[in-house]
This record gives sequence, C-alpha cells and structure tokens, in this order.
Amino acid sequence: MIISDLNDCNSALNQIQHWLKAGVFNQNSYSEIEGVIKAVETYMGMPLPAKSFIESSCTE
Repeated sequence: MIISDLNDCNSALNQIQHWLKAGVFNQNSYSEIEGVIKAVETYMGMPLPAKSFIESSCTE
C-alpha cells in the first residue's frame, strides 16, 4: 500500500481501527494489516503509536 495524501492516510487509519475493533490478534491477522501499518508510518514519518501494543498482542 502506498499513501499519497491525507485522504489515503485517513482511510488506512480507518482500516487499522476496524482491525483493532475486530479483536482477532494473531500472526495471521497481523500479516494482513502489517502493510497498512508500514504505509502509515512511511507517510507520517514516525512509528504508529499503537504499533507496540499491536505487535505485543500478536505474539501468541
């Protein structure tokens, strides 16, 4: 995924929010959202604040 503007970024953040609300935290579900997280981080130029929580929740 490549984010080119603020609308793309908001859409990506909504995808992450939906994934978090679904509450299925495992390696398979994380691999589905990982590309979106990386795209947001690249666009924002900083780590996603919730990334530590997400990764620690998916280590099971």
